[in-house]
Amino acid sequence: MKPLALASLAGALLLSGCGNNSGTSQQTTNAATPPPAPAGDNYGSVLANAQNRALDVVDTSSLKSAIQLFNAQEGRFPKSLDELVSSRMIAKIPPAPRGKKLDYNPTTGEIKIVNE
Repeated sequence: MKPLALASLAGALLLSGCGNNSGTSQQTTNAATPPPAPAGDNYGSVLANAQNRALDVVDTSSLKSAIQLFNAQEGRFPKSLDELVSSRMIAKIPPAPRGKKLDYNPTTGEIKIVNE
C-alpha cells in the first residue's frame, strides 16, 4: 500500500508543477530604468545640458589621468597641456565643448571645463 501512496503523491506533485504557460512571461533585466522625462517644453534643453555635462566628465577624466601619469613619471605637473602631447601622454588635446574652454592650473595639476 505504501508504494501506491508514494506513487500517487509523486504524480500529484508532478501535475501541480505543470502550470499554465500561456507565453506571457515577464522578463527582467539588469538595465537601469531611465529617469522620467521632465514635464514641459524644456525637455530638449535638459537633454542637451545632460549631454554636455557627460562630455565634460569624459574629457576631463582622460586629461586628469594623463596629468597624474606625467606627475608620477616626472615628479612635477606639466607646465601646459601641450607638454602632455609632446611627451606622448596623450595624442592630442581634446576640444572643449562648444562655448567652453579648458582651464589648467600647472601648480596644482587641476583641470576644469569652464564657460568662455
